[in-house]
Amino acid sequence: MMLEAELTTLEAALNTLEAALNPLEATLNPLEATLNPLEAL
Repeated sequence: MMLEAELTTLEAALNTLEAALNPLEATLNPLEATLNPLEAL
């Protein structure tokens, strides 16, 4: 029972981290799309 509670807490922490990273990823995606053609040169 204790392990299950710890896993639930860990899952909640990971969800929070993912929510924080999503806006960053949304910002970086257009930048990456811009840089990809330059890398091909």
